[in-house]
Amino acid sequence: MSRDLQGAILYSKVDFLGRSGSGEQRTKSVFLGNDQGDQDKVTFQGITHIRYLKDSKESDQAEISYYLEQDREEPSLWVLKKRESSPPDETPEEGGNEAPLLERVLELNFRYFDPMKGEFLNQWDSSGMDQLNRLPRAVEIILVLQEPDTEEGKLKFATTVFLEMAPG
Repeated sequence: MSRDLQGAILYSKVDFLGRSGSGEQRTKSVFLGNDQGDQDKVTFQGITHIRYLKDSKESDQAEISYYLEQDREEPSLWVLKKRESSPPDETPEEGGNEAPLLERVLELNFRYFDPMKGEFLNQWDSSGMDQLNRLPRAVEIILVLQEPDTEEGKLKFATTVFLEMAPG
């Protein structure tokens, strides 16, 4: 997650995104951080995609999402998933390939540092008026897992990632 967030980009001008032959916008660049209690979701465009197949129609740019999905075997737990779609298109929260990354998750929380306000926020929307065409300067990630051999034990991991392409 840290590597992908460090490579987050945001194109504020449609000219950078590309248009079809008929003049329609082909891609949409956003950074969306949705506060959903202890099951947050983040979606953004980044330049960390790796193309594995020669001559595949992919690029280093991709739409990336991290989110939790309820575990089918243990409904009280969650599975951390990553969705990635390359090249980016006009629907940044849809399509692409999903991959489970981690099981036995209890919580996933993101907070976003707004350099203009000087504080961390629980949500971010680069298409909204408060953060229009802006990336957060940093993203705090908090991940809580259920300890493997006990029902009561919890493992908490936290880090703060600075977004290289964000001003500030």
